[in-house]
Amino acid sequence: MAYSLIIRLLFSIAFLLLWFKPAVAIPPGLKFIQNKTQWPAPIHFISKVRGGSLFLQSGQFTYSFLDQRKIEELHEQSHGKSKERDNRNLLNDQIDGQIIQSIFIGSNAKSVPIPFGQYPEYYNYFLGSEETNWSSDVHAYEGAWYPAIYSGIDLKVYSQEDNLKYDFIVSPGADVSQVIFEYKGADRVFLDNGNLHIKTLLAELIERRPFAYQFIEGKQRHVKCEYELIGNQISFCLVDGYDPCYELVIDPLLIFSTYSGSSADNWGSTATPGEHGTLYSSGVTTTINAGGVFPATSGAFQTSYGGLYDVAILKYDSLGQRLLYASYLGGSESESPHSLVMNDNQELLVLGTTSSSNFPTSVTAFDRTFNGGVPEANVIPYNAGSDIFVAKISKNGNQLLASSYFGGKLNDGLNPSVNSPLVRNYGDQLRGDIIADSKGDIFISTVTSSIDFPVANSFGLTYKGGLTDALLLKLDKDLTQISWAAYLGGSLADASHTIQLDRNGNLFVGGGSNSLNFPTMPGSYQVANKGGVDGWIAKIKGDG
Repeated sequence: MAYSLIIRLLFSIAFLLLWFKPAVAIPPGLKFIQNKTQWPAPIHFISKVRGGSLFLQSGQFTYSFLDQRKIEELHEQSHGKSKERDNRNLLNDQIDGQIIQSIFIGSNAKSVPIPFGQYPEYYNYFLGSEETNWSSDVHAYEGAWYPAIYSGIDLKVYSQEDNLKYDFIVSPGADVSQVIFEYKGADRVFLDNGNLHIKTLLAELIERRPFAYQFIEGKQRHVKCEYELIGNQISFCLVDGYDPCYELVIDPLLIFSTYSGSSADNWGSTATPGEHGTLYSSGVTTTINAGGVFPATSGAFQTSYGGLYDVAILKYDSLGQRLLYASYLGGSESESPHSLVMNDNQELLVLGTTSSSNFPTSVTAFDRTFNGGVPEANVIPYNAGSDIFVAKISKNGNQLLASSYFGGKLNDGLNPSVNSPLVRNYGDQLRGDIIADSKGDIFISTVTSSIDFPVANSFGLTYKGGLTDALLLKLDKDLTQISWAAYLGGSLADASHTIQLDRNGNLFVGGGSNSLNFPTMPGSYQVANKGGVDGWIAKIKGDG
């Protein structure tokens, strides 16, 4: 099929799925939409997959992917952040795409698929002025069965969560060696630890080591099976053979590159590993100028949209295949996360900034009152200025264990968008880091413009001047008090962006500065600013 035709189909499906909101709950998994003349005849089904679309055709699978990085650049420009690209209009740029074909060599082109597992929703296609191309009541299915794709071999196509599964069902006496498929359009096809990798510039597919089995006398018996790769052609090798008197099932799993998010306007900001290989990610979500809703899960500590821009928190299983929970975090104004970390109790710590006077705080929090600041048109709007927030969330996401404001009368936690030499690229305004020690105590590396921030018990009790100072804090594990807090900087713009503990409990922190009098020490690697913005690194005693 022509590449341009598939790209047009991809966009029509993407917009259809973006705006469709079913009236009933639908289980997770790929949805295979049947062709009822709304698409060209070679296509049987189309399914939306991560980063693109999957086309089921006679004797082949076709995958279409778009350049997600370019799409992200367009997203950034839609927020007015294009100066790092010399202000050229990215909206006029083309988005690159790539087609990958998995062709079943020598297969039966006359095999007519039988769909199964009809979903309750339906789709209507009224595209163009030709009524012959219109279709209504088009259903999606859980999968399709291709009978006799090879002599004595059927093909079943379905999904596991958002990944593709397909089974070859080999009848007794049929020849397994008939099954040969070839990948075309990939930059590289290779085996790694028994898994088949199909790599391109825009996406990667991984076909997991195939699982094969037979039912003999009512018991499932595993059959050792491996891929055999010659050039770009793949077949199955049954290492120890099998019993040809019984049906054999060969069951691969194909995993797509993972993209998170929703049909609501959203973008990612930070991520961190969780327990046993799980993964947390967090970003910003809103319903402004968007037709969707962030997929907060039942039982999460906040399932309703707070307002304007909220923090979105997601937790995935170790394979990235299953969303364990998704939650909002925010008040009625704007919030953004800067950093995540899991403590030793497997609780999630979140550092960010808020402009909401009703941001959710805990009863015993250090500060439950928003301190305000100066309106800031940042990556997102901070209409009432900004405070830093820190939140602690339970392992399963159903409890906000602790949460508190931290701030002074001006903006905290933000590098100003205007006049700050520390802001060069999209997102530089929202920098900060959070870690925890073995006792659960919390350390923060960030920035402030407030001369009255509640610093205490430290080497840096006075604001150093200029646009911003770096800010370092140690908090108790329940966010009830500041153990110590310190300003660090010179007379111009300073900020701290990252932090780490050494084995002796001392801190390494780093950031940027254009201050000529930043407090370097004699004998250090570089004692003087060499012009413009320099990076800096400092070692701080753990007690401040």
